[in-house]
Amino acid sequence: MDAADVRAAVTVHHRPPGGQARVGIFFEVRRWSGTPRVVERGKCDAIGWFALDGLPEPMVAYCRAGRSRRARPPAPGSG
Repeated sequence: MDAADVRAAVTVHHRPPGGQARVGIFFEVRRWSGTPRVVERGKCDAIGWFALDGLPEPMVAYCRAGRSRRARPPAPGSG
């Protein structure tokens, strides 16, 4: 993928109940070549393509938060 086709889309600061605070950064990629695949088997079970109204359950809470933030229009002046 070319760097010009990638942009940071959403940043989510989250803290699971009883857990440590974390930051999740979500990227939007407009174009790529090849087939996406899991390269960190110890960190990721699978990769798949889903319709936005048919996302799998259960979904990790911060991923759901990032997805719901992306669904809203950007705030004025946010780029």
